[in-house]
Amino acid sequence: MPPWLGRVRVSLLTLLRLRQSVAMKSRISGLQKYQGRNPLPWEVKPAAQMRLWRFCQRWGRNLPAWRFAIFVGQAKRLALNPPTSGWGRIMLAKRPGLNILWAPLD
Repeated sequence: MPPWLGRVRVSLLTLLRLRQSVAMKSRISGLQKYQGRNPLPWEVKPAAQMRLWRFCQRWGRNLPAWRFAIFVGQAKRLALNPPTSGWGRIMLAKRPGLNILWAPLD
C-alpha cells in the first residue's frame, strides 16, 4: 500500500467530520436541549412506529424533513394518547355548528 493512501483516507474522514459539524451548527441551536429527551416507553413504541410508517407510506417520496418531523410528533402523540370514542363524539357534535357558521350566504 502506498504511504500517501493513508493520508488521503485521514483527510477524507476529516472533511466528512468537518462537514457534519458545519451541518450541525447550521441547525437551530436553541432546540438542542429538547432533542432526544423523551424516549417512548417500550409498550407504546411499536404503535408509534406503525403510525409513522403509515404516515410515510401515504406521502410516498414527497417527504421533506419538516414533514417527517411533524409525522414523528403526531405518531408519538397518537401512540401516547389515542383518541377515544368520546373524542369522536365531541368532534361530530362540533361539526354542524361549524358548517352553519361558515355556510355561504345566498
